Amino acid sequence: MNASRYRHIWQAMPAFLRTALLRGGDAGPRLLNAAEELMEALPASAEEALLTGIFTDMVSAVWEASFFDTRAASVMHQVDRQIPVLPDDMKRFAAACAAARPADMTSVERLEDAVAAFDVNTLKALLEERRRCEPGNLYWFRFARWLAFRSGDTEWYASWVDALQNTLPGGDAFSANVPSHAASSSTSRSADEFPAVPSAARLALRAELAFLRGDMPRAGRYFAAAYTLAPLTDFLVKQAECLLRQGAREEAAACLRQAALRRPWQVNILLRLTDLLAKRNLPAGSPAGAGKILLYTWNHADDLDAALAALAASDLHGTGIAALNNGSTDHTAHVLRAWQDRLGKTLEVVTVPTNMGAPAARNWLLCLESVRQADWVIYLDDDALVPEHWLGWFGAAQAAYPQAEIIGCRVVEKSAPMTLQSVDLHFDAGLHLTDQGREQRHLSGGSVLLPYAMEAGDFGQFSYLRPCMSVTGCCHLITRRSLDQVGNFDLRFSPSQFDDYERDLRAALAGRQCVYQGHLPVRHIKRSGAAAGTPQKQLANIGGNLYKLWSTYSNDDVLSLIETDTEALRKDLEERLEWLE
Repeated sequence: MNASRYRHIWQAMPAFLRTALLRGGDAGPRLLNAAEELMEALPASAEEALLTGIFTDMVSAVWEASFFDTRAASVMHQVDRQIPVLPDDMKRFAAACAAARPADMTSVERLEDAVAAFDVNTLKALLEERRRCEPGNLYWFRFARWLAFRSGDTEWYASWVDALQNTLPGGDAFSANVPSHAASSSTSRSADEFPAVPSAARLALRAELAFLRGDMPRAGRYFAAAYTLAPLTDFLVKQAECLLRQGAREEAAACLRQAALRRPWQVNILLRLTDLLAKRNLPAGSPAGAGKILLYTWNHADDLDAALAALAASDLHGTGIAALNNGSTDHTAHVLRAWQDRLGKTLEVVTVPTNMGAPAARNWLLCLESVRQADWVIYLDDDALVPEHWLGWFGAAQAAYPQAEIIGCRVVEKSAPMTLQSVDLHFDAGLHLTDQGREQRHLSGGSVLLPYAMEAGDFGQFSYLRPCMSVTGCCHLITRRSLDQVGNFDLRFSPSQFDDYERDLRAALAGRQCVYQGHLPVRHIKRSGAAAGTPQKQLANIGGNLYKLWSTYSNDDVLSLIETDTEALRKDLEERLEWLE
């Protein structure tokens, strides 16, 4: 498929669909909503067959990413009955997943409570109880898989995956590509617990488990074998990630190119493929000019020690570090003195007598003479762990987008690295048809910036480089030009939360470019969501600051930002399509 064919497909889409798909994201509820909306607004035109094909494949993408999701399976089953796309055994599997229901709602309520509190032990106990009481019920498998991604406990999840292996056919043509132990269960159970799960899905789940464990060669072989049995695009894309993590760039590109031909509407695949072809996924040199790494900390001594250890082990390219002790009362001062002894003049330490909050701490660091002389600064959380060549990935982003004044990264949880905490941020906004056929914008859920990454694990689907509306403040670069012309952080957002988002929006309204560098993975010690155990008082502060944030910007401002973001994404994709000639 040449560039003109890709462009034709994107141009044939209704505007609301093009806007939604440009933002990308995981194959979750938003994609399914967009697919259903497409069918409701499907125009009677020469492109009807093309758009119907896109609709069908969008539904397939959602189900492939989460087989056991009842809603996704139900829609997949309904669509496949009208427009057959699945092999026979996968048809039966989709029907079984769609029909799966809990035996009683009390267990669901208990599960929801445990999920909300992220009580891992209670979740495990409840799921094991349901597994014993409702043998073969696929409804609970989805939550076991989710818990494995969120907790990082692969050994517990292995018992669920192993229960699927008793009936794998050992004599099939693909068996030579599969490790020998895959054809028989390592569990002591004598009967197959989940007979409704076909061989391709069993292999894919086994592949995911190997991926979770970091065994990329095995995961890649399993995904390849699964694709041989049932050619689902998701298997192909995940195989590409396994190959890429082994350094097999050409083989990974071949898989992604094939996936892009099958799924040209899925922008995440196009972004990853074009970055790989242009070698934009590799670190380069340090960002141009002189820089400074800035940290501020309050009573996180052990986390700070780990963050500084990661910095010291990385290639700093001679870049200095300034750390502000924000009135800590634990052993933070001792940690900072110890690292000053090791790093010498590389580490500058400033101590203030009381906690002034995040925005003021950030601004205070900017006032240091050594920082005033910097061409760029990078703010790093005191519990963020950078990889060895992290500055090189910032340099690569700057080289690809020389006008960028803010650059952020992909953030995952340290204890559960399959859990994505933040990726590129865009407004949750869309275009909808009125009764008169005119397109009008609306804001969903009150102008929310979303990362478009929900329950999907990190299989590389957000490992790309492109413009965005905002990035996480956990680890982000800001240029001197931006600091001088857009200004510092707003003190109204003290003590913390959304001061970084607000500044990104202010910069965007001023016409400044923000870029997401998803090839840079930063591990965050603090957990996200319910797993973070955020106190009620802090939740109240978050709510208050969120109200301040959206009271700062009018609807016209937000609509203007959506226009700007959409156009930047469109232009970026258009340029990339030329590379596929």
